Amino acid sequence: MMNKTPQGFILVSVTVVLGVLLLLAFYFLDFVTTDSKISISQNFSTQTYYSTEAGIQEAIWKIKNDPGWNNSFQTDPGWRATITREDIFDNGVSYDVTVANTGLGEAEITTTGLNDSGESQAQRVVKTKIFQALNPEPLDDILLFADHNIGFSGASLEFTNGGIFANNNIEATFFSEVNIGLDAYAVNNITTSWNSSINASDYHAANFPPPADQVEMPQIDFDSADPASFLSRADNVYTANQFSNLMVGQPNLTLSGITYVTGNIVIPRGQVLNVSGVLVADGNISIGTEFWPFWKSGPFLSVSAAGSNPSGILTKKNLNFGSYADHIGVSGLIYAYNTVTIDALNIDLVINGGIICRNFSLLNLWDDLNFTYDKPKIDATLGNPLASPIINIEHWEEEY
Repeated sequence: MMNKTPQGFILVSVTVVLGVLLLLAFYFLDFVTTDSKISISQNFSTQTYYSTEAGIQEAIWKIKNDPGWNNSFQTDPGWRATITREDIFDNGVSYDVTVANTGLGEAEITTTGLNDSGESQAQRVVKTKIFQALNPEPLDDILLFADHNIGFSGASLEFTNGGIFANNNIEATFFSEVNIGLDAYAVNNITTSWNSSINASDYHAANFPPPADQVEMPQIDFDSADPASFLSRADNVYTANQFSNLMVGQPNLTLSGITYVTGNIVIPRGQVLNVSGVLVADGNISIGTEFWPFWKSGPFLSVSAAGSNPSGILTKKNLNFGSYADHIGVSGLIYAYNTVTIDALNIDLVINGGIICRNFSLLNLWDDLNFTYDKPKIDATLGNPLASPIINIEHWEEEY
């Protein structure tokens, strides 16, 4: 007797197979469609990003190259300007830029980029702060210059042969004793608290009238195309990783001339670094800020001048001297576009030259320190460049 496959079973089997194939087809179609949507969305977002960044760069370009914008940026603390661009890549892609001065040579740039295709919309907001040093000349007899504030905490500090200057406030607190060989200048106030004292030949501040006139922060040309910039004159240029590896390979390292690092510098424990010239960084410079590895000795840094050549430590961002350092000796100029922070707790710290920064903060818990003014060393390093670069000091953005 022959076995016969029921006709109904074949129909059901074919239906199931076709159903599975149909489901797979729908799945792959949905996968391809989703992937296409993601790709379109990424392209959409990328266009928005680049349009917004283009707005920032156009504003910076106009500040550098448009005489009207440049003059207003440098001379009018309340100056504002706007830029609007539409259909810059394609229909619906636009940006609006607002530039608002926060001081002389200081501004906040806000750019809103919009990409509107009718069916989809993306928006990105970017804010950046820029700063341009306006006065290329050194300040005579000023050992410590801060474009904003100077702060001392637990300090026992002697400024020999020079004065101090702040475009905002000078404050000493927590049993500080600060002795200044010449005058103390502040555009706003000079204050003390917690049984502290600031002793100077004379005082010039809002609470010791007449107050000091505002003085623009002296400039340094780090990396412009000008042959006089430090990058153009550098004897050696390293990335942050290259310089870190150089120190790892040479725990006792000597540098000569101008050494330029395109990034951050962290001088680790166990490192001995002798600089006969200038150490320059695009990023932050830190020494003595790391506890680990604790079994190694604290880092040792010595910066000296070779004849009348430039010498010092220069950074476009922050300079940090930490309490884990063994010795820091700088014969030359210390310069930071942003903040110099010194936590000098039981370290050997010697500065012979000058300090220029936007903010200065020192904590040393009454270990006696002496900073000595040396104008030739400041002049040799600061020089007299023709124009100051505009520095981007803060960048913030969001997308929605």
